[in-house]
Amino acid sequence: MRLYQQFRTAIKLTESNRLDKEDADVVWFDSFLERLRDGKNTDDDWMRMRDLGSRDTLRYEQWRQRGFANDDVVHLYTTNKEVSKRNLYCLQQKKKPIVRINSVNTGKGKQATPNQAGGLVSSLFLCEGAKIILIKNVAQQVGLCNGSTGTIAAFVFVNDKPPPNLPQYVIVDFGDSYKGKPLFGDDTDKAGWVPIFPETHEWQSQNSTNLNEMAKHSRSMLPIRLCYAWTIWKAQGQTLKCKIVVNLGKTEKEHGLTYTVLSRVTKASDIGIVGFFPKDRLIDKVAKQAKMKTRIAEEKRLNVIVKCTIRELTYM
Repeated sequence: MRLYQQFRTAIKLTESNRLDKEDADVVWFDSFLERLRDGKNTDDDWMRMRDLGSRDTLRYEQWRQRGFANDDVVHLYTTNKEVSKRNLYCLQQKKKPIVRINSVNTGKGKQATPNQAGGLVSSLFLCEGAKIILIKNVAQQVGLCNGSTGTIAAFVFVNDKPPPNLPQYVIVDFGDSYKGKPLFGDDTDKAGWVPIFPETHEWQSQNSTNLNEMAKHSRSMLPIRLCYAWTIWKAQGQTLKCKIVVNLGKTEKEHGLTYTVLSRVTKASDIGIVGFFPKDRLIDKVAKQAKMKTRIAEEKRLNVIVKCTIRELTYM
């Protein structure tokens, strides 16, 4: 038995605070997402979503006017290859010198994946004006949280250590997202400028030559990534208050993939869909994903525990 299945107390969250309550489509979009979770979308749902944001349905002029053709619109993909291609394309459109920045590693840090290294990547390609996202909480009290976005304003390297060495810090313009005191004088154009310093993640593993010892590893890198494009899985948990362009692919590669994508935004009109989007992609492929029945059955089990929890709390 899995450990969490031994829990006998559960709370169910029933209200979505992500959606824009002022949006004209909010009631429909909220119910649409609820149906999407359980694979119960209708023909009307598909037609409305298609007419609202599918590039194959909208004329190019509508697509452009809605802002989906802009280079800085976030694109979500199902593969890292597509993400890398899009990020590099957008970087090149800046028409500025691109620098490669390498991480500093100890032990087996160089071979580690970002997941092993606390989200820190082994190398980055950046330029001034590049759009980035913080991957760690830097200063939550002033709005610099995991998921905050900004643009690179400047690089500061140690004199004798130019790229691809790790810079001393980079200056990022977070605009109105930064709620702290100005750090670069009274220039209002620099009110959102903040220096972002490299961070170090350390971990241990079993020493292959001496089982009684633990081997130590580390990676030091800027806690940022380009954010013109993300994988759908990296977007999970994020609230994107902007236009997005999504490519769902031909199949539901993982349970909840379509729901994760379409529920990142605050309103339905911010979703632009490219690629394959016939009716069965939204309806049949989602409902018939292999893990759907298992998840619904588990949710029913948890709902029973929720009712018991509410009853216990009511009569305490």
